[in-house]
Amino acid sequence: MVGRGISGTGRVATLGGGGTWTGGLGRIRLERASYSGSLTVTPDPSIVNLADGATALIWPPENAPTVRVVSIGGATAPEDPRAEFGAVGADLALPQTSSVQVVVETTRVEESSVVRVRLAPRANGEFSSIVATKDLVVANDPLTVRWVANVPVGTGYSALQVHVVRP
Repeated sequence: MVGRGISGTGRVATLGGGGTWTGGLGRIRLERASYSGSLTVTPDPSIVNLADGATALIWPPENAPTVRVVSIGGATAPEDPRAEFGAVGADLALPQTSSVQVVVETTRVEESSVVRVRLAPRANGEFSSIVATKDLVVANDPLTVRWVANVPVGTGYSALQVHVVRP
C-alpha cells in the first residue's frame, strides 16, 4: 500500500494457498506519511515512513541495490519468473533431490549484508530459510557479489525468495 496516510481497521494478509492446502507467506509493504487505526498485518510488513509531503517511490532508481537468483541446482534461473502454483507450470524443473544449491547475485549491496534464501513449498506452510555465504566478488564498480546457499527441497512446486538485510 502506498499513500499519504493509511487509516482504518481490519486485516491485511498475504497467505498463500486455498482449498485443502496452504502456501507460504507473501510480502507486504506499507509506505505512508501518517497512520491511524488498528490493522492486523500478516506477515509483518516492511514499513517505509515517509516525510509529510514526500513522494512514494514506486520504482527504484537505476542505481538502486539489486538482487537476483542466478541459478538453482545448476540450471539458469529466468530473469523475470512468471510461474504460478496453478496450471501454468514451473519456471524451472529440477530432478528429485534432497537439497539444491542456489546462486544469488547482489549489486550495490555491502559484502557484510545477510542474504537469506527462503523456499516455501506449495503443499504446506512449512518453509526453509537458509543464510547464503559469500562466494565471489564479481566486480568492484558497481560492487557485484555472488552468494550460495544449499537449500533443502521436497517434491512438488515451491516458491523461492531472496531477502537481503544490509548493515
